[in-house]
Amino acid sequence: MIFTVNSKHDATYARTNAALGMNEVHVWTARPLSHPEDIEQLRCSLSPDESGRAERLRPGPGRDMFIATRGILRRILSLYLGEEPGDIEFGYGKGGKPFVRGTENTPPISFNLSHSHEVAMYAFAAGREIGIDVERLRDVRKPEDVIRRFFSETENEFYRSRPEGLKLEAFFRLWTFREASVKASGRGVFTKDQGLVIPGAPPGSWLDDPWNPVSIGGSWSLVGIDASEGYVAAVAVEGEAPNVQRFDFPSGLSQP
Repeated sequence: MIFTVNSKHDATYARTNAALGMNEVHVWTARPLSHPEDIEQLRCSLSPDESGRAERLRPGPGRDMFIATRGILRRILSLYLGEEPGDIEFGYGKGGKPFVRGTENTPPISFNLSHSHEVAMYAFAAGREIGIDVERLRDVRKPEDVIRRFFSETENEFYRSRPEGLKLEAFFRLWTFREASVKASGRGVFTKDQGLVIPGAPPGSWLDDPWNPVSIGGSWSLVGIDASEGYVAAVAVEGEAPNVQRFDFPSGLSQP
């Protein structure tokens, strides 16, 4: 399955094929600032509310990232919804989580996005809540203190058991799983008593293979995502473990 957004013909073709099965999750990866010349084109598809938010940001990479990530989100959603990017309306639910404000004819789709440094990742599911988090591997001040304060004892044990050279990745692996699950549920923040425990599994054992989808008490599923080099990512989705499909967003929107 190949998605393109470069020409009117290609976009129409892609929309006829951009369907989500009930047990599928689609994850898209983009580098929003890789083509600065596309920023203004992406800005044109934003809503007045989004444009206003962008204008309140200081000019520079932060503002450009906001414009590009939201513009790309609209481009990808247009493939699933069959609407022009600028015509898609968002509402905001629990914890400020955005959703598509559609009609009875709008395909049921939920989405979530995350960005870190140069990479943005988008997750889409049909008719069930979803969350995604991506983090660039970077130095963390006193990670052990963060683990003790916010993570469960099982997660703490997993972190302590890692060799020194793998502790940084372990920290962000734990962080992305927790953040993705919080974003999926719309809770806003995570706390120590919301630790990830897999029924029937030895403490922390499932974290040794984070790319294998696991179920959290039958209500949520978690799966690690192969992110760009130097990044760690995870998806949380309501219900049983999904079939995850990966796509790269075209970097040059203005190219023919």
